[in-house]
Amino acid sequence: VSYSEEDAAWWQVDKVIHAMARLPLEEVDNRDEADAMLSVDIEDPILRRFALTNLIPTSNRPGYPKWRWRINIQSIKNFLPSIRDFDIGQGSRDPASLGVRFDGDVFFVSGRRSKYISTRHLPAIANLFPRYNMMTIKNAGHWVHSEDPVETLRLVKMFLDVPR
Repeated sequence: VSYSEEDAAWWQVDKVIHAMARLPLEEVDNRDEADAMLSVDIEDPILRRFALTNLIPTSNRPGYPKWRWRINIQSIKNFLPSIRDFDIGQGSRDPASLGVRFDGDVFFVSGRRSKYISTRHLPAIANLFPRYNMMTIKNAGHWVHSEDPVETLRLVKMFLDVPR
């Protein structure tokens, strides 16, 4: 099977979401155990650490789950094909072709190694978000806030500090 770069990136998202959905939360006593369990399917420790930011404690009472996902992981898993199929620049399914746009300020932070935003997306982004700004973090992939949190915070702060 051959994957385009974008298909390969979505394959990784699919793998992470399914691994999170399979995690037996009732068996998890602590975050380190969850990390070890996820490491079977998610080899990248940075990606695992990002996934685990969504795991939150719930209760210390016997008989109750100790952990839950902050996000509705089951719903994301169920609708992943629809989420994956939403791609700007896809003809009649393209939001720009429906006259949808946001005229406020928008800030994109991209990692240079990310395969999710490419130059082919820029015209569609400009149609949807005419006042967009984009900055790229040189030493990051898609998970910029996990891979380079200091630079991500610096860029977001710089954007937010501009008077509007």
